[in-house]
Amino acid sequence: MISWRACLILAWVLTASATVAFAQEYPRWFLRQGDIPCAFKGVGYGQPGWYVDTTGGPAFRDAVKNAIVYHSCTIKGSESFWTAEFGTMVMGSTVVEEYDTTAAEENTVGLRVLDQFRSPKCQLVLAGETGCMMSPADRAPVNVRAIPRPAWVEQPPSSPTHFYAVGMSAEFFYESSSWELAEFTARRELARNVSTGVRGVQRVSTVGEEHRDATLSCQLQDVQVMERWKDPIKRIHYVLVRMLKANGTH
Repeated sequence: MISWRACLILAWVLTASATVAFAQEYPRWFLRQGDIPCAFKGVGYGQPGWYVDTTGGPAFRDAVKNAIVYHSCTIKGSESFWTAEFGTMVMGSTVVEEYDTTAAEENTVGLRVLDQFRSPKCQLVLAGETGCMMSPADRAPVNVRAIPRPAWVEQPPSSPTHFYAVGMSAEFFYESSSWELAEFTARRELARNVSTGVRGVQRVSTVGEEHRDATLSCQLQDVQVMERWKDPIKRIHYVLVRMLKANGTH
C-alpha cells in the first residue's frame, strides 16, 4: 500500500511537471504579435484567478494601457554604466515612461478583448479594435521548445526603414513580471537607438575600467511588438520591437 507521504510527493511531481509543460506553450498571437493584422492592439498581463473572466479583468486594462504606451510615450532619465573585461553593466537608472494615463484608464480608444490565454503562472489578453479579424492559426498554442533560437535574440535586424531593439528579463515568480520587464527594456533600448539627444560623461580608471553616465530623452511613436521568445532552458524572456525611422523624435 502506498503511504500518504508517497501520494503527496507523487501529486506534487505530477503538478509541477504539468505546470512546466503548460508554461512552455503560448498562443501564436503572443509569440508573433507583429503578424496580427490589427492597426491598434495591445497585450496585457495578469495573475490567473480561480475563474475565467470573459471581460479580461486587470489583464485587459493592462492591454489597453500597453496599446497606448506603444502608440505614444516619452522615455527619459539618466543611467550609469560600468564596463570591464567581462562586459558592460547598468549600475543605476532613473529612466521612466510617460504616456496618456487618461486614455489608458478610460479606454478612449475603444479596444475590446480579442483573445485570452491562461496558464498556472500568467494570464494573457490580446485587445484590439472592433473588426480586427484573427484566424484559428493565430489562436493555436505553440510550444517554445519547438521554436529554434531566433537570430534576433543575438542581433536585432537591420533595416533602412525601421529601428529595431531587443529587451530581455530573467524569470520571476510571476511570469507576467518577466514579460513586462522585457518589454520595458526593449522600449528603453529602442529609445537609445532612436535618440540623438543622449548626453554622457565618460571616465576611465587606471585599470582600464570605464564608467559612463548618460541622460536620455526620447519620444516613441507607433512602436510595434514583433516577436516574443522564451529560452526554455535558461528561462530568459525576450521581446523584439521596432519603429519606423520616420517616427523618431527627440
